[in-house]
Amino acid sequence: MMLDELLHEVRLKRPIHGLDLKGFDFKGADLGEAVFSDVQLNGARLDGCNLRGAAFVRCTLGDATLACAVLDSTNFVQCSMAGITIDSAPMRQLSFTQCALGGSRWERQRFDKCCWTECDLSSAVFAGAHLERCVLLKCNLAGADLSGTELVQAVINDADFRSVRLDGWHCDRGVFMKGNFSGKTLAGQSLRRCNFQEADLSGADLSDADLTEANLVRSTLNGTRLAQATASRALFLEAKITQADFSGATLENAVFQKATVSASRFGGAQMEKSAWAHSRHDGSDFSDAKLSFADFSHAQLSDTLFDGATLFFTKFHDTTRKNTSLRHAHAAQVIGTDKALLAAERATLALEAI
Repeated sequence: MMLDELLHEVRLKRPIHGLDLKGFDFKGADLGEAVFSDVQLNGARLDGCNLRGAAFVRCTLGDATLACAVLDSTNFVQCSMAGITIDSAPMRQLSFTQCALGGSRWERQRFDKCCWTECDLSSAVFAGAHLERCVLLKCNLAGADLSGTELVQAVINDADFRSVRLDGWHCDRGVFMKGNFSGKTLAGQSLRRCNFQEADLSGADLSDADLTEANLVRSTLNGTRLAQATASRALFLEAKITQADFSGATLENAVFQKATVSASRFGGAQMEKSAWAHSRHDGSDFSDAKLSFADFSHAQLSDTLFDGATLFFTKFHDTTRKNTSLRHAHAAQVIGTDKALLAAERATLALEAI
């Protein structure tokens, strides 16, 4: 079939189905809202094509080129696109569903509101790309390169990042729920307001990272390094923190309610107004930490050190303390258990149990 015949079918809104168009030259063609199904397009040249609103279903596009193509609201479903190179103007509202994109290249491209669902993106290269309000769901990212990427309100949930290159990436309000970042080096990176809820950050290096207002609810921080990190107003509710290093970190107004903390170091950290209600500690070290106005109400403290810590108006209401050391701590105005408040709390719990 010649190009003129194909374009005629497209203008008549007829789907292009079952053709072998390997290596076909579509350069500059208007394929807006075209539908290709079960078409072989390996090595096809789609450079400069208008693909706005086009759909590709079960097509093969391996090694095809799309330089300067118009990709806006274009859909790819169950397509084989291994090794494809896309060098286009800003891409908007693209959708890839169950596509094979291993080794695809997207360097320095700009994406807005694009979505990859259940795709194979192993060894894909996004280095230097800008992804804004994009979503990657249940994708295979093994060996992918996200170095230098800028992620703004991007969502990459339930992903394994252990073999992904993340050096130099910049994230603002990114969502990485249930992500596996074990052993990753994210030192010094900007992760402001990012969501790591239920993520595994065991052995990760977040030293000097900016985690201001980040969400780490129910995250796992086993051997995680956060020395000198900034995590003001960050949420660590119900986090599992074991042998982690928060030395010198800025944790003002951070929330650690119901967190389980074991053998972790917070020495010299700035932790004014931090909240630790109902948290459990075994071997935590808060030596020389700034804990003025912090709240440890109903916390369980075992073998916990507050040596040299600043504890002005720090609240230990109904706190269980076993082998707790406050040597040389500035604790003259520590607030202990408020008996009237405790009685009211117990009465409330009794009523709730009825």
